[in-house]
Amino acid sequence: MPVPVVELITFTPSAAYMAAPDASLKDFFGILAQAGGHIDSYHGLQVENSRRGHIVILWETHEHHVTLQQSPHYQALRNALSVAVEGQRQMVHVLVQHDCSGVFTAPYVGIAINTVKDGEKVGLLKHHLDTLVSQSHDEHVVAHTCGRVLEDEKAIVLFAGWKSDEHRERLRQNKSAELEKLIGDINELAEVDVKHVRFRKYYYQG
Repeated sequence: MPVPVVELITFTPSAAYMAAPDASLKDFFGILAQAGGHIDSYHGLQVENSRRGHIVILWETHEHHVTLQQSPHYQALRNALSVAVEGQRQMVHVLVQHDCSGVFTAPYVGIAINTVKDGEKVGLLKHHLDTLVSQSHDEHVVAHTCGRVLEDEKAIVLFAGWKSDEHRERLRQNKSAELEKLIGDINELAEVDVKHVRFRKYYYQG
């Protein structure tokens, strides 16, 4: 299976979303379910700030999303999303290079946006993040992946699917010297914005 493109939408949840998340997104995800190249969709509130919501859409390719944007259905899609969203939202596409099929079904998902301080060192930052993803932490992590942000050449997003927040904290407190150095190297190169979400997969009923 090809590695999908991750569309990440960050938004302020409306009263309708807070009251009934799935119902508020039913029409939005219904349109997406009919779109070519759509794989799966997930949504949830940020653990650290319940006034921030996140939607993840997995596409076979970025071109499939562009095709939807150019279709007559796109305005209806935007209108449907406005039921769940208050005000503006931010949308980026992450070109992941590793299988992410298990990441967003994990009970506790970390999203780390790494923005390199010196643009000339983005390749080195990517190398460090690829090294981090290549390491096995099966006792704590379900799956993880990372990729460059299409809309921002300085940004790389790391997605980590944790077995629980407790597993994440346990690894943080008991990490090896090698892992601690690798994380230190990443923090030297980039400003790192970390947030966590308990995603729910959306099952469209038709």
